Amino acid sequence: MLSILRLVKFTCAILVLAVFAACDDATKEQQRAPNILFILVDDLGYADLGCYGSKEVKSPHIDQLAKDGIKCTSAYVTAPQCAPSRAGLISGFYQQRHGFEVNPEPYFRDKFGLDTSLQTMADHLKLAGYFTYGFGKWDLGAIPSAQPWNRGFDEFYGFYTGSRSYFTNPKEDNYQALRNGPNTKSSDKGYITDLITNQAIASVKKKHEKPWFMYVSYSCPHWPMQAKAKDLQKFNHIKDIQRRTYLAMMSNLDENIGKLTNALKETKQDEQTLIVFLSDNGGPTGSRRPSNHAPFEMGTNTSSNLPFKGVKGDVFEGGIRVPCLFSWPGVLDKNIEYDYPISSLDLVPTFLNLSNPAKLPRFDGVDVFASLQSGEKLNRKAPLFWRWKGKWAIRYKDWKLVIPKRGDEQLYQLNVDPTETNDLAKVHPAKLRELKAQLVKWDSTLHRPKYMKFEKVKKLAAPLGAY
Repeated sequence: MLSILRLVKFTCAILVLAVFAACDDATKEQQRAPNILFILVDDLGYADLGCYGSKEVKSPHIDQLAKDGIKCTSAYVTAPQCAPSRAGLISGFYQQRHGFEVNPEPYFRDKFGLDTSLQTMADHLKLAGYFTYGFGKWDLGAIPSAQPWNRGFDEFYGFYTGSRSYFTNPKEDNYQALRNGPNTKSSDKGYITDLITNQAIASVKKKHEKPWFMYVSYSCPHWPMQAKAKDLQKFNHIKDIQRRTYLAMMSNLDENIGKLTNALKETKQDEQTLIVFLSDNGGPTGSRRPSNHAPFEMGTNTSSNLPFKGVKGDVFEGGIRVPCLFSWPGVLDKNIEYDYPISSLDLVPTFLNLSNPAKLPRFDGVDVFASLQSGEKLNRKAPLFWRWKGKWAIRYKDWKLVIPKRGDEQLYQLNVDPTETNDLAKVHPAKLRELKAQLVKWDSTLHRPKYMKFEKVKKLAAPLGAY
């Protein structure tokens, strides 16, 4: 009888210990930093997703991210052009502080790179214990010090250039070639958007002992305008071949993002993963095809930035205000619109703070996660600034000063006039002077553009305070 009693007590003790162990494991799982899937697309118009009002673009999978999370309606990037925008978002600092103000001119193609004094979001997260993946368009330099494998990524599959054919070609040069290592070219054949997704999905399905960060940088819908035949067939009812091609490319992009997010669900990682979707700048315009039978690499990116004024290359809202979504099931509320201004500069501090650092380094951006969770206005003390090729802008609270060229100063109150229709420069001269003084002060701290020939620098990038 005594031995049976002892056995019962021993068994109970084991069960109690098991319960405590299970609770401890659950606590550790709760404390584990989330996986981060950052999806960056290229030259997407603000109005070219269903969740942002498009009636033509078919984007059910991207729209689902908005339904499952937060749609930001006042999200900005730091430049109206690909490479400088990426330099800002991947570092958390204004890219002009390090001379990366414009897409490098052809002369600099083999000479440029993100400043080595900067750490990338991959560098920071790797130090915080993440395994880091990069896929797709890099556009931040091909010299050894600039290559993604030397900028914090454990693995990278993609290409150095800012634009390339969507269909693989064995004759591609080193700059445009699809790569899976700094000294190796990939032999994969197919459509670039598909290939990027396939690699990302394979990595999602790997067994991970620690949290992962995945930067999936699609070139779609950037020029050249090339779509697969089966995707074009979906839009045969669209007479304009320019728009039909754009819609076909977007449909393929959406399908691929759906496959990627489904892989998270299939591997039961969706509730452990923060997903962020962003475009690198506003949609562009271009030369139309001379005929419907002209090669697909010609033609217009027929994106729409409505209701905003401006396109890629402008510091009006259409060039710098972009679609941005955050989704994290069980942590962020569903189907929420967040209307307060946020910036691509905020991604690095936001991602890094989720890794529970002892101390968050100082960035030009701020951690926005708590504001997204609460829906409250972000307490950003500094204005948002822009400088690009002789164009400047500043947004502070609801006011925005735009200088599209020297001597042309336009003032808008965005909370009542987001389309920048009613110039208030003459109505509120004191507000104009206040914003310009802040803009001039910021502008005076910047580096001259590194990757622009001196003649253009002198013409386009002289300090704003010089006149």
